[in-house]
Amino acid sequence: MTEKRPARKRNDVDRLLDKALEDTFPASDPFSVGDPTGTEPPTRPVARRPPVIDAKRVRGLARKVANQRQE
Repeated sequence: MTEKRPARKRNDVDRLLDKALEDTFPASDPFSVGDPTGTEPPTRPVARRPPVIDAKRVRGLARKVANQRQE
């Protein structure tokens, strides 16, 4: 469902590029003219929760790895 954008006149594009260049000067990052990124909805479920991390298990696994390194 992508909406078609009206074609911009060349003068409008040139004006926008000039403005973008002025706004970013003297930075070394490239400038851009257009829509911001991140306007699409996320591709993963938003309600998904991160996994629960068990501190006791992490400490136990860390000890196990340390013991294996000593062997």
